Amino acid sequence: LGVLKPVRLGARVISVGNIQAGGSGKTPLVAQIAREAIERGQRVCVLMRGYRGAWENEGGVVHASQSGSGRPRVELCGDEAALLHQEAPGIWIAVGADRARQYVRAIEKSEIPFDLVILDDGFQNMNIEKDVEILAMTSARWWERLYRDFPWSARRAALRVWTKGVREPLGYAGSTRKNGNSS
Repeated sequence: LGVLKPVRLGARVISVGNIQAGGSGKTPLVAQIAREAIERGQRVCVLMRGYRGAWENEGGVVHASQSGSGRPRVELCGDEAALLHQEAPGIWIAVGADRARQYVRAIEKSEIPFDLVILDDGFQNMNIEKDVEILAMTSARWWERLYRDFPWSARRAALRVWTKGVREPLGYAGSTRKNGNSS
């Protein structure tokens, strides 16, 4: 509604989200984007909630330098942060419900600004200004899986990625088809 003004972070922000609860392939997509950015020499910070970890409420940061020193403790950062740490070595991961505050903490610990911020599960997050909105989608219908948002809200995304399933996802209309394959 434009009542709240989103916070502009000091880096480009890519949001990766979904409109279905769980299982849309969002975490592997975040890891792929992070790895490709690192290969291009960018410093990457992933902002995530840390669902069911102690840091979800209190906040915490997984240092990029922790790569190779074992997996971060799942009970602190949550299972998705631990998986991302393993799948995209070299990224910083700021965990906590207040993602803007955790971003500031990550910069303080890093001491060097980030080039790219990936906002994990950011489609419904209106607190941070986004440069690009990516939506991971599956073929599941509203009666097969819990929807967190209306299918037509997918139009808000700059890029819709069909990650799983055999039929076109709800809200995916407008995709280009060539020879029966979506592209």
